[in-house]
Amino acid sequence: MRLLPGQPAPDFTALTHDGRAVTLSSLRGQRVWLAFYRFASCPFCNLRMHQLMDGAPRWQAGGLRMLAVFHSSPAAVAEMVARRNVSFPILCDPDEDLYRRYGVETSVVGVLSPANIGKLREAQREGVLADLPKGADGRISRVPADFFIDERGIIQTAYYGKNISDHIPLDDVEGFSGAVRAA
Repeated sequence: MRLLPGQPAPDFTALTHDGRAVTLSSLRGQRVWLAFYRFASCPFCNLRMHQLMDGAPRWQAGGLRMLAVFHSSPAAVAEMVARRNVSFPILCDPDEDLYRRYGVETSVVGVLSPANIGKLREAQREGVLADLPKGADGRISRVPADFFIDERGIIQTAYYGKNISDHIPLDDVEGFSGAVRAA
């Protein structure tokens, strides 16, 4: 079941790829962007990670806490992190507990969407495809989702992707982060 703005964000404790525990309720008093991805070898998710590297330092300096969730093993996530300069916790959820709590969906139609072709071309242009391991280490049909959670632990935005390459627009992240863009 999808979550809605105005609802309390379901609390959790989850482990990062390197074994650190992250508890959502310990971040009260801070704005949190909780982003659900597919799996560590997903080209769309790796493209998104590549895109986040530019804005992440600015958003974090503006007070935004970023948490990413992957349906991958810690080993697969560690391999992805080694290829990217990731400056925020990446949580491993191979049992899909967090995905269920947040109502993150799967969709065969989302796999077949023509919108994915453009994103795949973009991933190729950015060089993201060249360093990906072969094979999926998670559900192919998993659709991304993003949640903006306010300082009180209340969901302000619940964005459920329309297809496997659909993430919340980065302009929305800019607005929620409170960061000031350089002119």
